[in-house]
Amino acid sequence: MPADFVLVAGLIARFLPTPAGEGGPFFRGALFGPVMWFLLAVLGAFAFGAVLSTAGAYFRNAAWVECRAFLQLVGVYLLASNVITDRRRLGVLSGSLCSRSA
Repeated sequence: MPADFVLVAGLIARFLPTPAGEGGPFFRGALFGPVMWFLLAVLGAFAFGAVLSTAGAYFRNAAWVECRAFLQLVGVYLLASNVITDRRRLGVLSGSLCSRSA
């Protein structure tokens, strides 16, 4: 659960415009289309199970646990593709990670 909060806070911080009006562009990345189809498939399977399952065969909590990781994967892709947009930003991120481990 704490990872969910960190991910949601990062997405909100990236996609909400700043008070100065400098929200920045939305970068889709090379895999945006396939990731959105994947998200649609996960949500469709969740909805299909919730609506059309036989009585007693659908466990909502188990289904949520199973699809939560896939939703996190989509969220991490969107956040990473919008935070790391060029080699300079990747270098800053990897440099800060390397300096902490030393």
